[in-house]
Amino acid sequence: MARIKRGFTRHRRHQRVLDQVKGHMTSRGHLFRAANTELMRSLNYAYRDRRTRKRDMRALWIVRINAAAREHGLPYNRFIAGLTAMGFAVDRKMLAEMAVNDPHAFAVIAARIKGEADPAPAAAPPVPAGKAARRAAAQEAASTSTSAAEAKTAAPPVPASAGADHESAAVAGAAGKSEETEAPDAAPADPAAPEKDVVTHEDDSEEETAH
Repeated sequence: MARIKRGFTRHRRHQRVLDQVKGHMTSRGHLFRAANTELMRSLNYAYRDRRTRKRDMRALWIVRINAAAREHGLPYNRFIAGLTAMGFAVDRKMLAEMAVNDPHAFAVIAARIKGEADPAPAAAPPVPAGKAARRAAAQEAASTSTSAAEAKTAAPPVPASAGADHESAAVAGAAGKSEETEAPDAAPADPAAPEKDVVTHEDDSEEETAH
């Protein structure tokens, strides 16, 4: 019978355990025997504490519900008894969430348990002056841009022919003004008028030599 070596199988099994305890201190994260003991203990604690966490969270929810109910004059036992009598099927997790993040809804439930009228919603917290000014400026800018866009869309379009006529009239007016500013040309000579004698310098020089 052939010999079977378990080196590969054993190494893979050890490595699987070491991967699960990776990051643990000293030999508990490096040596197989200490690591295997550490892994077994850790899994047992995790199994136990998953159930312990549920108990801890339920206790926290009860503390929050009790604190919120006493603000409205109801202890925890009377508050839960009133919910049961009303048939209000909401678990403690949701009641604790309402007590923290939606006090008005919790106040309505407490008022109905006591047989009173629903309380008015609380006023919104005042906005700081800086934020209010920025918000008003943003709203004003938005309204201005909206009105400008509406005015642009409401203006009738100018026809192309009217624009061409206007341009031609402007060109004609400019030409008339330029003609008025130019100096008038000299009048043409009359052919019937007698010609004037033209004395040249050559005739003067001939007369001087004759003398």
